[in-house]
Amino acid sequence: MSDFAKSVEASFNSHQSRTHLDTRVSSNPTNIIFLESIGGGGGGVIVVVVVVVVVAAAAVAVISVVVVSVIIAAIIVIIVVVVVAVVVVVDDVAAIFVVIVVVVVVVVAAVVVVVAFIVDVAIVVVAAVIIVVITTQC
Repeated sequence: MSDFAKSVEASFNSHQSRTHLDTRVSSNPTNIIFLESIGGGGGGVIVVVVVVVVVAAAAVAVISVVVVSVIIAAIIVIIVVVVVAVVVVVDDVAAIFVVIVVVVVVVVAAVVVVVAFIVDVAIVVVAAVIIVVITTQC
C-alpha cells in the first residue's frame, strides 16, 4: 500500500472512531445526567413544593366554602326572621311577595355555594392529576 493510501485509511479510521466517540459522549451521558437532575433532588423538591401548594389550595377552598356557607346561612336566618316579622305584622300581598323573593334568594345562594364547591374540588383534582403526571414523567 502506498503512503498516500495508508494516510487516507488512517485518517478515515481516526475520523470514524472520533465520530463514534463524539456520538456516544454527546448523547448518552448528557441525557442521563439531565434525567437524573430532573428526577433527583431538584425535581423532588419541586414536586414537594407543588404538592404543598395544592394541599394548601384545597384547604383554602374547603375553608372558603365553609365560611361562605356559614355567612349565607346567617343571612338566610336573618331574612327569614325579618320575613316572619313582616308576615305577622302586615298580613298583606306584599308579605307574600317578600316570602317568594326570600325563597328565590335562598335557592340562588345554595346553588352558588354548591357550584363554588364543585369548581374548587375540580381545580384540586386537576392539580393532583398534573402532579401525578409530572411525577411519573420525571
